[in-house]
Amino acid sequence: MQERAKLMGSESLTAAVVNDNGTKRKPGLIEIDFMPGMGYMTISVYRPDMVEANPTQMVADIMLAVLEGERETSFAFADVYDKVEGEFQYYKTKYATFPHRKCVGWMAYVPKKVSAEQLPLAASVLPAADGSIVVSVDDAFDLANKDHIQRANEVEMDMNDLGLLPVTDPTF
Repeated sequence: MQERAKLMGSESLTAAVVNDNGTKRKPGLIEIDFMPGMGYMTISVYRPDMVEANPTQMVADIMLAVLEGERETSFAFADVYDKVEGEFQYYKTKYATFPHRKCVGWMAYVPKKVSAEQLPLAASVLPAADGSIVVSVDDAFDLANKDHIQRANEVEMDMNDLGLLPVTDPTF
């Protein structure tokens, strides 16, 4: 797509893909927003826990597939968006340990090989292209589950101690 945009004289492009053209979000719905000029891609999976026996593996597999095609990825994470106490929230904006750093949430890719021994609180550490995917909990991440939030926060603290969570706001 980037090559085609350049052939047409455009320096930037944006693409959006969805696996269902219905107007209602259904379990298993996947949406992809891609803005390579800004170094940004969002892949949304709606309620993977309702269509997959192992939603953690499903999301990790999607992340691994994207990383294979986007080898220059410097960080990626699975944010979670859900309604908690009547209000829609994201993990990143409401629950992340460090407001001025990248976060882990359900899982995150870092461009460094990390072992399970280095992150004993992580549910798993998966090998990925030029790095690792750190999974905080091995269930569908639930923002209303205080144990999930606590575990993700603890994993983030350990990852920060290892220098794996880059600063996003140096003025903080």
